[in-house]
Amino acid sequence: MLSYFLNRALAMILSLAVASVVIFCLIEVIPGDPASFMLGLNATNEAVANLRAELGLDGGLLPRYLAWVGGMVQGDFGLSYTYRVPVADLIQDRLAVSLPLAIYALILSTALAIPVGVLAAAKRGAWPDLGVMAAAQIGIAIPNFSLSPIDKAKFVAAKRATRYVESGMRVGLGTGSTAAWLVQCLGEMVREQGLRIKGVPTSSRTAALARDVGIDVISLDEAKWLDVTIDGADEYDGNLNLIKGGGGALLQEKIVATASDQMVVIADISKQVETLGAFPLPVEVIPFGWQTTKALIEEMLIGVDVLGRSTSLRMNGDSPYVTDEGNHIIDLHLNRIGNARQLSLVLNQIPGVVENGLFIDICDAVVIGHGDGRVEVRDIAKGEIERERFDFLEEDNIFGDVAD
Repeated sequence: MLSYFLNRALAMILSLAVASVVIFCLIEVIPGDPASFMLGLNATNEAVANLRAELGLDGGLLPRYLAWVGGMVQGDFGLSYTYRVPVADLIQDRLAVSLPLAIYALILSTALAIPVGVLAAAKRGAWPDLGVMAAAQIGIAIPNFSLSPIDKAKFVAAKRATRYVESGMRVGLGTGSTAAWLVQCLGEMVREQGLRIKGVPTSSRTAALARDVGIDVISLDEAKWLDVTIDGADEYDGNLNLIKGGGGALLQEKIVATASDQMVVIADISKQVETLGAFPLPVEVIPFGWQTTKALIEEMLIGVDVLGRSTSLRMNGDSPYVTDEGNHIIDLHLNRIGNARQLSLVLNQIPGVVENGLFIDICDAVVIGHGDGRVEVRDIAKGEIERERFDFLEEDNIFGDVAD
């Protein structure tokens, strides 16, 4: 008996060891260098080496594997290479929503499956058996229209931000996936609650979406000044300084935001950082002499407090990306920005630079959504944090056409 248990235990340990090696290779080895992935194809060797050291990727495979296994045992799953936040936080955020649903689904499916399965087995080849098989095939074929936890977080943040809007206001409408949720929510209020606002979009695609949902769209020149602008962000820190421009509309976004009595940012928790810079900083430049402008930016970065110094021209397929103003965007892969205010001022002094994606002292409040319906509102003037929860129902998903 003892030898049996020892053999089973040994087999389990070997299986776990093999599984851990396979998972480690799938995450850390086979996809390539995570640092190169995070910084982009045009990153310099120095920038990649610095980020590899920061992430603990500069050692051999065996020490990295042992450190990875040790972290897993202690509940440290490392840093997400996509969201740049601890994986454990992302898992916790998603479990709060998915675990109760999984338990309910298990209970319901068990209660239905046992009697239906017994009936189908007793009547093999008859209509109960064929009906169960057909229903199973239909269930597999139907696509899943439920929202991911990240989309739910964006939705509840947008829903909470609509409280900043009242009839008669002139409202700046941001650009990006999170701002699109806001436009949809405001459109619903226009159609169903009689809300009357003038919307000033920050991009052509936001303008098109706003018109589609029934919002009266005007230009900033017509509005002259705005009551509030609500927009997303690629990153925000504890002082509500932002990096924006991932969607390519940073120039119009900054002009509209600074022409408002109040700017409110809506975001999910993954956009919160201690120090700006993990997300590439967009810099809008005129097409004429953009390579010279890019070289001047790279030379300037040598003398400022940043961790990485590689730059890349944003592309749209095989051609340079073109903004609504006809300009190009150079993305700066800085990893960490020590003095965002100084960097913003210096960047805008370079000939050829139109504007940069650092929003310093512009944001007044940030509405943070979580995948389980929780919302936090941080107001920098009040110096306080408000918390509440939305009861999110799948029937509320009327925004299936919103895309990143």
